[in-house]
Amino acid sequence: MLLKLAILAVAGYLAWSTVRGWLSALLGMNRRPAAPPPQPASLPPAGKPIVEDTRRCAVCGAYVSVAAGKCGRPDCP
Repeated sequence: MLLKLAILAVAGYLAWSTVRGWLSALLGMNRRPAAPPPQPASLPPAGKPIVEDTRRCAVCGAYVSVAAGKCGRPDCP
């Protein structure tokens, strides 16, 4: 008798879950609002682009920013 009640309870739960799933799909209850796409963190803020003047190093030939002063090598001025 207890086994029959357990089987009946499992069958009832499965039926209720199925009906609830169908109703939510038909009525659109499961729909979540779409999340906005993630913004890349490495881009500068919108607006005027950042531009720096560069100069060529006389020793190694690398182009470095005028504000930097040195190109980073120990033998460069």
